[in-house]
Amino acid sequence: MLVLLVASLLIYLTGKHIQEHLEYQRQAIVSGQWWRLISAHLVHLNFLHLLMNAAALVVIWRLVTPAMSLKRCWIVIIISMPGISLLLILLNPNLDWYVGLSGVLHGLAVAAAYNLLTQKHRILSISLLSGLIIKLFLEQSDGSPVSVSAGLIGGQVVVDAHFYGALIGAIVVAVFWMMDLQRCKNHI
Repeated sequence: MLVLLVASLLIYLTGKHIQEHLEYQRQAIVSGQWWRLISAHLVHLNFLHLLMNAAALVVIWRLVTPAMSLKRCWIVIIISMPGISLLLILLNPNLDWYVGLSGVLHGLAVAAAYNLLTQKHRILSISLLSGLIIKLFLEQSDGSPVSVSAGLIGGQVVVDAHFYGALIGAIVVAVFWMMDLQRCKNHI
């Protein structure tokens, strides 16, 4: 968590000139600037955007880490970053620009729900997952949760990044679950 927070803060402090070379810019990525697939998630519109993402990261990280290994947390993050960006390129051809950690946070939220379930915190797990599903549904249907966030950060919220992050998180968690099942079978 600290690595993501420090990297995001350092990128924020570098100023707009450096940030422009790190943000998701569709044409730049298609032209071969592949680092943007990852770095875009560490760039933020402004300090409030960074602060909101940092606060969400702290809460989600607290839910994920008690039982989930640091390695698994990083697997979710490392797969989510380029995965979200690639899905934006493939499925959102009209989206030219994107920044922020919120898509990755949605993937980590799915991992947190799985982590809570494995710790026998079923109610909290189901509540987190239900809230996330309702939020994603509302964002995809009418965008209602987005207007407040957009007003606070002073920019467009790319709700598809949230959906793609949750989807990738669910796929990674499904792989974890299958690995855990296999490990349990091997111990029997």
